[in-house]
Amino acid sequence: TLRLLTVLFPFGILFWVLLTPVFDNLAADLHHNCLEGALCFESPERKIALLLSIAAAISLTTYLMYVPLASTGLVAVFRDPVSAAVARENSFTLVSSPLVRYLYVWHFKFTAPVLVGLIVLWEKPRWNMRTAIRILLVILLIASVMLTGARAPAGRMIVVIAVLYLLRRGFVRGVLGLTGAVLAALVIATVLSLSRQGEMEYISVHRIVELMSRSIFERVFVTPFETGVWTNMYAHAHGLLGIANIRPLALIFGEPYVPLSNVTAIQFYWDAVFTTTANTCFLFDFQASFGLVAGWLVSLIALGLLDFLMFAFRRLRGALLIALLATFLTALGNLVGVNLTTGLMSMGILISAGVAALTGTVWRDQFYLRD
Repeated sequence: TLRLLTVLFPFGILFWVLLTPVFDNLAADLHHNCLEGALCFESPERKIALLLSIAAAISLTTYLMYVPLASTGLVAVFRDPVSAAVARENSFTLVSSPLVRYLYVWHFKFTAPVLVGLIVLWEKPRWNMRTAIRILLVILLIASVMLTGARAPAGRMIVVIAVLYLLRRGFVRGVLGLTGAVLAALVIATVLSLSRQGEMEYISVHRIVELMSRSIFERVFVTPFETGVWTNMYAHAHGLLGIANIRPLALIFGEPYVPLSNVTAIQFYWDAVFTTTANTCFLFDFQASFGLVAGWLVSLIALGLLDFLMFAFRRLRGALLIALLATFLTALGNLVGVNLTTGLMSMGILISAGVAALTGTVWRDQFYLRD
């Protein structure tokens, strides 16, 4: 039943799409504005870029006050691969201040991607010193999201750049760029994996392809479903969790919160420690809460409701629209491997839509004049 419902879920999404043509029209308008809008860098873009730069500086300064650069997981990956796993935990999960952790999460999930988007879209007709500075800033921002030693944030930044290209250049050229970006992200993840395993001296094209086709491919396309089976096995053994698995609702209604990804990992991972998590797709997470069929329906309804967030972008134009929309769309991809509340709050979905709505409201007249 679990397998059948998983296979049927995309057809449920297709059925929702066919029932809601109003969102087709909205998406078409947004795409048209991305393709045809002038890439102006006037008051809204400059002010948002300044605010995001200040936010990035605060986040990184605060983070490095708690975790010195020499102690970060990224440095350990290349300097001491044996301790890289421990350094990664110390660089993020075991940071004592929740505020520091959340500031850094918002940096690599929202602030850095939008800044990179604005920098990439700030097109200049020919090579000059400003172009070199832009390239350097993009490299530094990508490095800034990798401080914990995790592979995914850097790959996500590259995918954001590819989605920018897709939104600006159209589907055919955009898909080619997106394919190249995904391959580049996989290569970066593979090189970091080789370094973490202390195998950099054995690096070769054959070894990179082997690791990409085995561990990286498995991590992206197999693990979220495998952990989904474990999640439902846990619920089958211990009973459905209801709202106890959904932190905001558990807090509101006074239920004891159950960190399902953590307790599942401890039960099913053979080498789990107390901080290990077995993150899975929101579909399986809801099924563990409400049952296979009920969870399937809740997941489909919740996913459909996300379409309403597109209204937040309708007043924007130009570079700001493309940068925020690319960040938003890339953030939605995280739902393959996390529960819905984590995806909304910590992966950049709500904050991207919220900033877009606020910016479009505050500077509505300026965007309107561009039409």
